[in-house]
Amino acid sequence: MIRPTPRTGAAAVALAAAGTLLLSACNGAGGDGGGSGELKLGVILPLSGPAADLGKKSREGIDLYAETANKAGGVDVGGKKAKVKVVYCDSEYQSAKAVTCGRKLASRDGAAAVLTATSVDTLPLMSFNQQKGQEFIINTSAATDKVVQSGNKFISRYWFATSAYMPGTGKLLAQANTRDKLGIDKIAVLGTDDEFGTGWANDFAKGAEAAGFPAVRKASFKAGTTDLYPQLTPLITGGANLLALPLTCDMAASTVKQARQLGYKGRFMFMLACDADDVAGKLGGPKKLAGSLFESGPWNSGGTAEAEFQKAFQAKFGRRGDPSASTMYSQASWLATAASVAGSTDPVKMRAAMPKALDESANTLGITGMQPNGEVTGTVHLRLVGDDGAYREITE
Repeated sequence: MIRPTPRTGAAAVALAAAGTLLLSACNGAGGDGGGSGELKLGVILPLSGPAADLGKKSREGIDLYAETANKAGGVDVGGKKAKVKVVYCDSEYQSAKAVTCGRKLASRDGAAAVLTATSVDTLPLMSFNQQKGQEFIINTSAATDKVVQSGNKFISRYWFATSAYMPGTGKLLAQANTRDKLGIDKIAVLGTDDEFGTGWANDFAKGAEAAGFPAVRKASFKAGTTDLYPQLTPLITGGANLLALPLTCDMAASTVKQARQLGYKGRFMFMLACDADDVAGKLGGPKKLAGSLFESGPWNSGGTAEAEFQKAFQAKFGRRGDPSASTMYSQASWLATAASVAGSTDPVKMRAAMPKALDESANTLGITGMQPNGEVTGTVHLRLVGDDGAYREITE
């Protein structure tokens, strides 16, 4: 089901790739940088605001990537060694802020590529990232298919194509419901009212309904809302016994607490970016989530790239890296390897090299098959939390 990633050591991956990612500021976007001995990595994340937990975890992956490369002496960029400098910009989970960040990174910092983690950050950048003289690649983990259906020649998505994997998720949910006697017969989704929340909810509902479940009831709220009782009450009184929460871990944990305060006794389902251990810890331990389901990804397969990432992450932070950190580490590696394959940090040449580079990068998710529109192929399955708090993978 999951293809292992053919890589060697994590340090070697970072060394070979990280520094080739972005232009030196003195060269401007689209040039063959490296002459200044410094390469800049542009990253737009929600480091504050309602999705700050996602942004901060993602940043850990980027920091690890750059540090590993620089400790190894930098990377070869056009025959010259260059150190990696990461340039962050906080979007605060606001589209207007993301626009400001993107223009700064492209114009002032000379980014040939920018990494993003959400639809809120990604879509605004696509309105100007192809402007003549300031072109830059956007590498994203946004869920909405708008990113790959836009015709934007500089877009690439590393993961989270919910329209592609939700049909399989629905089938797995139905199989588990029968095999494990989960008793799920009414499903509801509560998510944010942005592109991500809406896209996840719609695709999940289609997959579940196609697998034989009754119509999925949906509700939404504006990110940053803390009182969710008005949205939860009709879902719970309507008899839902699976409440799906496509939310960051902080928001998900708060929602679980409020649902239980309203008397909800059913199961929960959490999205891919919310690590099971993280949300369980916020609720008092794994047993507090007994019977819950999590989307799960290829990093759980024990592949070489993920194992080496986790080893390096443990050494730096003293704990296991979550999926968001792993993903952003891999996004940077993919873009950087594309620059290495292309022999250039010119975004046009990098973008053309990305299909080949995907197989040569520190691809912790086992993503494959980049298409001309920037889409890739990935796999997702489910995890069920047992009564003892242990996780069991649910696969075909």
